[in-house]
Amino acid sequence: MRAHALTYIRPVVDEALDILAAVTQLDIKNEADEVERAIGRYHRFLRALAGTGPAAALTAVVQDEMARVVSALISTLETMTPPGTLAARPASFTALLSARLLAPTTLRPILAHAKKWRLELSPSQWLAVATVGLQSGRHEGALTALAHAAGADSTVRSRLMEAQGAASLVDTVKLLEPFVTGLLVDTATAEVETDRQAASSPMEDLATSTRAWSILLSRVAADDDVTAKQLSTLVSQIPDAMAVSHTLTPVMHGLMRRGDIVAARRIWRDIQNSYQAAGEGRGAVIDAATLSVGAEVQFARPNGLKHALKAVDHYAWRPRRGHRVESPRPAGGRAVRLDTQALNVLISLASRAGQPGVTFRLWEAARARWGVIHDDISLTLVLESALTCTERGFDPGMDSFRGRLRALASAIHSTPATYKSKEVDWRSVPLTALLDPPHYSWHEEHGGQQPWARARALFRAVVLGNWPGLADVPSPLGARSFLGIADLLSPRSFPAASICPPPAPGADYAHIIPSARTWEMYMSLLRKYGVEFGDAAAVEDEVARALGWMRTLGTKPTWRTTLEALMHVGEHEGARRRVRIKDRTVLARDEEILRAWLSEWLPTVPSESEVADFRRRISRQ
Repeated sequence: MRAHALTYIRPVVDEALDILAAVTQLDIKNEADEVERAIGRYHRFLRALAGTGPAAALTAVVQDEMARVVSALISTLETMTPPGTLAARPASFTALLSARLLAPTTLRPILAHAKKWRLELSPSQWLAVATVGLQSGRHEGALTALAHAAGADSTVRSRLMEAQGAASLVDTVKLLEPFVTGLLVDTATAEVETDRQAASSPMEDLATSTRAWSILLSRVAADDDVTAKQLSTLVSQIPDAMAVSHTLTPVMHGLMRRGDIVAARRIWRDIQNSYQAAGEGRGAVIDAATLSVGAEVQFARPNGLKHALKAVDHYAWRPRRGHRVESPRPAGGRAVRLDTQALNVLISLASRAGQPGVTFRLWEAARARWGVIHDDISLTLVLESALTCTERGFDPGMDSFRGRLRALASAIHSTPATYKSKEVDWRSVPLTALLDPPHYSWHEEHGGQQPWARARALFRAVVLGNWPGLADVPSPLGARSFLGIADLLSPRSFPAASICPPPAPGADYAHIIPSARTWEMYMSLLRKYGVEFGDAAAVEDEVARALGWMRTLGTKPTWRTTLEALMHVGEHEGARRRVRIKDRTVLARDEEILRAWLSEWLPTVPSESEVADFRRRISRQ
C-alpha cells in the first residue's frame, strides 16, 4: 500500500474530490449512468489505494488526506436528493472498512455515518474497527466492536483483549486464568505446579489457549519486577502444544533484557530443534519476530554480527528470480518471510558493532536478497550508525595526510555528493559479501566519502527523490549576503510557508516518509560532522533549509531538533542583518532570525538559555 499510496495520494485525492464535485452537479434522475460511472471511478481510486499494509501504519499526513476524502464522500452522499449512503456501493463500503484503508482518522466519520443511517456491519468489518480502535487507545470502543464481531464468542475475545491492555500483571493473570493450564506460580520461591498437557485446559480451542499464553508471557516478560529466574521457571511450564513463536519469542527477549544470555541461548537452540522436527508446521515455530530476537541472542557471542546475520539469512525467504542459496535450507517446510523490523534489528546490530560498511550493505541488499522494504526507522538507524561509528571504534582510514586531503576535496562543494549504490547481485552473493572482510578499509570501498557524508547523501536522495519540489523551498534565513541599498530601504521578511510539492511518480524511496526522529538524527549528523571537512556557512544554510523542508512537509521537529538547529546556527552565524520580525525592522543575528521563524510555526521554541544549557551538555559528552 505504501509504495503506491505515498507516491500518488495527492493527485488521486484531488481527482477523487473532483469526482465528488461532479456528482453533486448531476441530475440524479436523468443522468443515472453518469452517476454510476462517477462512483465507479471513485471505487477504482479505492482499489488503487488498497494494498497489503494496514492504513493505521501510515503517517499522520497520509491518514489526514484519507480522512479528507472519506469525509467529502460521506458529506456528498448525504446531501444528495434523495440522500445516499455508503451501503449503495457495497464494494466501496467493504474497502473503507477493511484494515488496508481503515485508520483512526477515517474511523469516526464512517461509524457516525453507519449509525445515522443504521447500516449493518459484517463481523470482519467490526473486527477491523476493533483493531483500529485498540491501536488508537479507544479500548472501550474496541471491546464493543469486538463483541459485535465475535457474536457468541464475544466474552472470550473481549476477555483476551482486556487482558492485553490490563493495567497490571495481576489483572492480566486474573483475566487469563480460565484459559491457562492450571497455572500456580509462587514468585517468592519460583515453584510452579501445572499440568503440562494442553488437553487439561479449560479451553478446548487450541488457538484461544495459545493466544492466552502468548499474552501472559508477553506481559510477564515486560514486567521489570519479574526476575530472570522466575521467567525461566515459567518457560519450563509452557504446555508442549503452546511452545510456538508467539509464546517463546517474548520470553527469549525478556531474558535478553535481564542479561541472562545463557538461558536465552538455550531457548533459541530449542526453537531451532523444534523447527527441524516440525515439518509442515514450521511456520508456527519460527517467524520474523523470532528471527529478530534470535539475531540479538547470536550477537552476544564473540564476532556476534557475523553469527546474527548467518542465523537470519539461513532461515530467511529469498525472491525466486536468480537466487542461489549459500547454505542448505532446512529440509521441508517453508522459509521465513522477513519483515522490516527484522531488517531494522540487523541494521541496529551493525551500528552497535561500529561497522557502517555493513549498515549500508544491509540497506542496499534488503529488497533484492530478502524482499524487505525499508521504512523511516531503517533510514534513522543508518544515520545513527554514521553518527556514532567513530565513537564505537570505527576507523574510516583517513589518518594519513593524503587521505584527509581527499576527504577535504570531496566535501568542499556547494552540492552534497549523490548516493550511489553498489552494483551487486545481492540475491546470489554469499553471506560474506555483507560483512567487512579482514583488514577492511572504508577508504578502499568508498573513497573520500566518509560514513557521515554517505548517510547525508542517502537522506537527501530519499527526501529530494520523493519530493523534488523541495529543492525550491527557500531557507528560513534567506540570503546571507547584502545585495544592495534596497535591503536597507526595505528589509526582507521571512519567506512564506511553501505548499507541499507533489510527490514524484515512481520514486525509488516512495515508501519512506522521514519521521521527526529521522530529521532529528539528520540534524545531529550535520551538527557533528558538517563543519569538519566542509564550509560552515553552507552547512548552516543546510540546517536552516532542512527546517524549511520539514515545515513544507508538515513534520514538526522534536525539541532536540530545534535545539540542535539553533545551537549550530548560533555557533556559525554571520554578521547581523536588517530583517522584518513581527512587522518591525530589527538588526538581528541568524539565531534570532531562526528563532523568530520557528515561533511563527511552533507553539514553543527553545530560549537562548535552554540552547546554552544544551551546548554545555553536549560538550560534556
